[in-house]
Parts: sequence; structure tokens; C-alpha cells
Amino acid sequence: FMGLLGRKSRLVDWRPPNAQGEGPMVDRMGPVAAHAVNLIYVYRDDVARFLVNGKLAFLGVVLSTFTFLFARMLLAYLSVRFLGLDAELGDVVRIQMALMFIIYFAPTPGSAGVAEVSSMAAMAAIGPTGFAPYYNFLWRFTTVYIAAIIGIYFLASALVADAGKALNS
Repeated sequence: FMGLLGRKSRLVDWRPPNAQGEGPMVDRMGPVAAHAVNLIYVYRDDVARFLVNGKLAFLGVVLSTFTFLFARMLLAYLSVRFLGLDAELGDVVRIQMALMFIIYFAPTPGSAGVAEVSSMAAMAAIGPTGFAPYYNFLWRFTTVYIAAIIGIYFLASALVADAGKALNS
């Protein structure tokens, strides 16, 4: 906490109040406490290294996440337009943002059902109910299934390449 205020504090020389003895405190800790202290130091070093060297990587992650979310909303809009329905991009984006929020908190075993039902209910404002199954198929296929198929392909390729390397060595 003191580091956040601009004052540096060393954790290495820390001792509990009224502590006696020579040598590092870690030598007098139990195995669980020593492991916890080690995790704290490793985490602190990793965060410091990331803050110094990882600014560009962090920016890349933020930009790629934004691009993914925008593409997901744009694909929903294009699915609506593909079905011949008139819709404003802003309306579809607002609905998709609400759906992402709902799906994010949906329980995992039933989240696909929650996604389908909430999508049909939310998109009912844009088009007739009869278009809902077609829209849902297009929406799920373009935003989930294509990405899953591509991911499975690359995972299988990597597994085959690794298996080939393991057999050759």
C-alpha cells in the first residue's frame, strides 16, 4: 500500500512486532507460510517486470479485446441485415452489450440456453418473432462456432506437430 503512495517499502527486512532472532524470518516459518511468502515475492517481481516491460503487451491485449467485442457486435448487426431486417447499428450494439453482460453472469452449464433465450427476447424488438431462430443460428454460428472450429483446427495442428517432434526425438 505504501508503494502506491509513492513511498517505497522493503518486504525483505520485514519482521513482526517484538520479533527476536537473527537471519531471515522465512527460516523460522512453517512450510505453508514460507510457501505463501515465496508466492508473494514471486508475484511482486512478476508485476514489477510486467509494469516495466509489458506496457506494449498490455496495450495489445486491450486493443485485441476491444476488436473482438466490436466484431462480435458487428457480426450480430450483419446477421440482422443479412435476414433483410432494418435495424440501426446503435440499437444492435446496445442489445449485444446487454446480452454479453447477461451471458457473462449466466451459470456455465446452462449459459448456452441463456444466450439463446435472451438473444431471442432482446432481438424481438428489431424483427418479427419468426426470424428469431434464423437470427440465432446466424449469430451463434458467426460469433461462436466459426471461432471454435478454427480453434480446434489450430489445436489439432499443434498437437500433431508436437507429437511428430516427440516421435522424432
